[in-house]
Amino acid sequence: MLPKMTEKLLGEGCKILRDDELVSMLKEDNYDGDGAFNPMEFCVLMFGLSPELMMESEALLDHAFQQEFDANFNFFNTE
Repeated sequence: MLPKMTEKLLGEGCKILRDDELVSMLKEDNYDGDGAFNPMEFCVLMFGLSPELMMESEALLDHAFQQEFDANFNFFNTE
């Protein structure tokens, strides 16, 4: 049942997890042990499942930090 739901949610071509793999992953990523995912636990799980998402997010964050730095520290330019 869970592998079919996984494929339906994630789309064709995704790695289909066995029930025991999925349950293990969910238990492992439920850091506070309350049996439910909070937003941070969900994000950690999603980034773990998709490393390219993490790299893209890191690049966007770096770009945003650079823009913020440039905007706030422009007064150091002596040109």
